[in-house]
Amino acid sequence: MHTDQTPDISKVAGQHLQAPKSSSRRRLLQAGLGAAPAILTIVSEPVRAFGTASAVPCRSASAFASVAAAMLAGGTTSANTQQTCMGEGPASWNVASTWPVAKTTLFSTVLGSFTLRGNVSPTLSDILNAPAPYTATEILARSFVAAYLNTQGTPKTPLVVVTALQLQAMWPQAVAGSFVPTPGTPAWTMDQVNTWLLQTFGSV
Repeated sequence: MHTDQTPDISKVAGQHLQAPKSSSRRRLLQAGLGAAPAILTIVSEPVRAFGTASAVPCRSASAFASVAAAMLAGGTTSANTQQTCMGEGPASWNVASTWPVAKTTLFSTVLGSFTLRGNVSPTLSDILNAPAPYTATEILARSFVAAYLNTQGTPKTPLVVVTALQLQAMWPQAVAGSFVPTPGTPAWTMDQVNTWLLQTFGSV
């Protein structure tokens, strides 16, 4: 499903999106927060060998929002806030043989309240193992699980980009569409939070 064509994120409502790669990935992520929210309806994710994530440029939520605002205003952006992430995405963590935490860890104990298709106490593994298609909330939960795992053990995501405690604080706000990345800016939708999380993944 990856192509060299960069889709206009303001026109992709209803289309099936995955974390874009290389230059297409960067262009989509840079445009993602400044355009109209897209409805992400990911139907499937390719299964890849774990540990093959490539290094990708990434930023904290506040820095990412600032970059998006600067681009919309026609200004230039600074590379000073850019970090290097090698995060694994949901599909990659799902096939990993070992995790930095127990696969039976409850989502509620590390991130917050979430009900997965009637299951009020899903484990991290339950969420990543759930079959497609996914609701917007499930897509967000999957990204949060991957982002959380990337902060554990030897972090695959720099702690200046995001920490487990920040993800825990962010989760209830992200689900409610009330997460404000930096004071004085509009709250992000679930899709915009997910777009930010995607830019920390070097593989899906």
